[in-house]
Amino acid sequence: MSMSASAVRSNPNQLQETATPQHAESPATRREGSLSLSFVCTRSELLEVQRLRERASAAEFAVRHAGPITGVQADVLDAFCDHLLVRDALDGHAVGTCRMLRPELAAALGGYEAERRFDLSRLHALRPRLVEMSHACIAPDRQSGAVLRLLWAGIARFMLESGYAYLIGTTRIGTGDGGHHAASVFWALYPRFATAGTYATHPLDVFALDQTVPYLDPNIPALTRGYLRSGARICGMPAWDQQLRAAELLMLLDMKDLPLRVARHAGPGDRLHASRTLPIAA
Repeated sequence: MSMSASAVRSNPNQLQETATPQHAESPATRREGSLSLSFVCTRSELLEVQRLRERASAAEFAVRHAGPITGVQADVLDAFCDHLLVRDALDGHAVGTCRMLRPELAAALGGYEAERRFDLSRLHALRPRLVEMSHACIAPDRQSGAVLRLLWAGIARFMLESGYAYLIGTTRIGTGDGGHHAASVFWALYPRFATAGTYATHPLDVFALDQTVPYLDPNIPALTRGYLRSGARICGMPAWDQQLRAAELLMLLDMKDLPLRVARHAGPGDRLHASRTLPIAA
């Protein structure tokens, strides 16, 4: 992926420099309905989601990312993406996040992040209306369905209101057991959820399925379930993520396949881009 100087200068998602928002100081037991969803609008909020990513990655894959700020997972694309943030009002903590890269910015930057691991040539016709979702994660101590549902409600609303037709993203499965669980998840899902051959993709570095022993009824990771319950399909064989030592699946969602229940949960309300805030409750 390349980055043009003009794209950097024309970035429409510049964040305001403000103080960190004031939240409740004392922790409280999270109750249903205490979650809120909004866009990241300040640098302090962006730092929150970057720290959340690092905590989630360290907990799931036992990997910490090297960078200038300890405990922060950041990259150059952060400045060009729309970031969703789920916050628990009872303690003020960020508990879920993901980011979306719009197709016009992906074109200006030279491509999508997923192209580092997958050949997306078969998706070429979709690019003008193809959003990439990445860095979706939930706080390790908040692995509830409510956070994931809220994130997907926000993603659906973003897509529907923006008029984009397709969403791609990846989901990773750790291989600490030698890859047997990752292979089991893939073979349990792929026969039922494979995308049409027209949109089949190929990994650049293939995860070695032939060196694993799949088993029945594996535990499906929550983020993978979230994709599938929202109508997404698996684009092909998994890639190998050397940094995280994980198998990586590329997912594709045609918004025409978005289940009605997900669209309804996105809900009515003020226009998403008018206030940059989503009035959605879990």
